[in-house]
Amino acid sequence: MVRRFSTDFALIAMLLDGLLVAGCLALSVLVRPLLNPLPITRTILGPIEIPGPMYPISSAVWVATLAMLSIYDPRRYLRWREELGGIALGAVISAILLAGLLYLSFRDVSRVLFLVFIGLSGSVLVAWRAVFRLARGHRLSSQPSARRILVAGRGIVGEEVLREVQAHRRLGIELVGFLDDDASKVQLHPDVLGPLDQMRSVVATHGVTDVVLALPRRAHDRVNQLVVELHDLPVNVWLIPDYFSLALHRARVEDFAGLPMLDLRAPALSDYQRMSKRVFDVVVTLLLARWLP
Repeated sequence: MVRRFSTDFALIAMLLDGLLVAGCLALSVLVRPLLNPLPITRTILGPIEIPGPMYPISSAVWVATLAMLSIYDPRRYLRWREELGGIALGAVISAILLAGLLYLSFRDVSRVLFLVFIGLSGSVLVAWRAVFRLARGHRLSSQPSARRILVAGRGIVGEEVLREVQAHRRLGIELVGFLDDDASKVQLHPDVLGPLDQMRSVVATHGVTDVVLALPRRAHDRVNQLVVELHDLPVNVWLIPDYFSLALHRARVEDFAGLPMLDLRAPALSDYQRMSKRVFDVVVTLLLARWLP
């Protein structure tokens, strides 16, 4: 339901990352001579030349690594700290992959230049995302909320929806309130607007754009009734199955022979993350086997 960017933006981000990484490599060539006075560097007098293929290769490695970590997935990394951690991990993996490539090909590239390049690339990729987040957050905060959400059910699942909406309020999301048939919740929580029977009137009165059904498993029949009641209204209807207590790590929807099914034992790592981990393990093993006696 909550998406930070569109697919088009993800493609633009990939292109921008590739160009910035190539630019950081070129900038590292200019910065490296300035580091000659440092005790950990050796003096390089002549002009530094980087083999031409290293520019597209470096960009491709960075973009491919970030893609495998799902950095460009519009459904992931809504929180800034998660995206920052993903980019940091991508920088480490990219550095290891590129170090391996340089060791097997262009071994005369300065190691200090390489470290400067990795540091610049990671910093620049983080910086433009931070600026974009701030600009987008400011723009959305100055506009009326684009999504007005009504939640059916003020239980455990409903509380989780509340926390997520509050965490992503800057994305133009507003929680109108809850509906619940439990009279005690109406008295305890001012955001409970009434019973579920008032669904249609609340949707019309408050300009609701999205209805989230977060009812417990025992209310299966009530969920069916609400879906029927809402079928002719111009609102998005989202269902959150109350199966979290059965899931060991996280649940996700999978396509099984054309049928959408909820996987309650989904692995903690995604396919992209497992692939990245595998590449990381293989590269480290090969490098250690090459360097160690």
